[in-house]
Amino acid sequence: MQIVGAFLFPHGTPPLNPETMDTSKVPAYQSTTREGCIRIHNAMRKTATALLNTAPDLIIMTTPHGFKVPDTYVIYNDEWISGTAEWNGGWSEFTASIQIDKEVTEYLLRELPKTGAEVDQLTNDPQKHTLSEPLQLRWGEVIPWWFINDEAKKANVSLPKAVIISLPFNMRDAMSANVPAAIKLGNDIYDLLNNAHFLKSKKVAFVISVDLSHNHSKCKTSRYPYLPACEEYDSHPLNWAKLDVNATNFEQSDNELLVKAAALVDNLDSCGYIGLVILQGVFKRIVDSGGELVAHFVEYAVPTYFGMLCSYFLSK
Repeated sequence: MQIVGAFLFPHGTPPLNPETMDTSKVPAYQSTTREGCIRIHNAMRKTATALLNTAPDLIIMTTPHGFKVPDTYVIYNDEWISGTAEWNGGWSEFTASIQIDKEVTEYLLRELPKTGAEVDQLTNDPQKHTLSEPLQLRWGEVIPWWFINDEAKKANVSLPKAVIISLPFNMRDAMSANVPAAIKLGNDIYDLLNNAHFLKSKKVAFVISVDLSHNHSKCKTSRYPYLPACEEYDSHPLNWAKLDVNATNFEQSDNELLVKAAALVDNLDSCGYIGLVILQGVFKRIVDSGGELVAHFVEYAVPTYFGMLCSYFLSK
């Protein structure tokens, strides 16, 4: 198994169509909203293209806005899952369908609990009866995948199957207390993928759906209150995203994400932080095995009230 890269996508809806939408109606609109959304739109396309260039056989995605089960990471276990980017009454025309890698999904569902990980499945399989309503994607998964799929269509390439892991956390949950378990989950996912004989020749990419602090705006239409710590918090995932993953940098990388960002994350509104922590657990195993990844920072902007980061890491 080779991890070919990890790709960070924001999941705000305005960058889907910034050239045509009326950005003045977006919550926390400011004079730079359209320009910021265009920058993020272009950055998401660039990140999607970088992902496709690695030609992965499998994508593992984490999402903070999927189906939630308290204290439990949920892995989607249906053949195909579809949905729209609908948010705040708009963007329902942006859709995505993801084919789930059932073999890898069921392997992780079988083996991760043996490591002590709190994981469960969601499925519409009538023999398993874990869900009474259709299992659908939401904006946290659809938006990154829409960009990935749109660039794939341009390049005339097929997308691989995926594993989708939904995080159990809401805004203002005590995420910092869950850092050790999330690091271990990343360690365990790497170990299981690496030890699976049926994945021996496969190339794997990680996609992390993440937005940063939601507390940047003082505008009355913002959905979250302004908090002065927002810029300081965002600076730490940004610094982390600019560091190559190797033995020399790893202590600094840990310090940015697991110490400095963790010290602030419980006191503001952010989503997807734990997805970054899981990825850091994967990175730890890569570094321990002598591997390296090169950081490629693409863009950061705050078009409305929340920080949006596009960045990726490629295997060296």
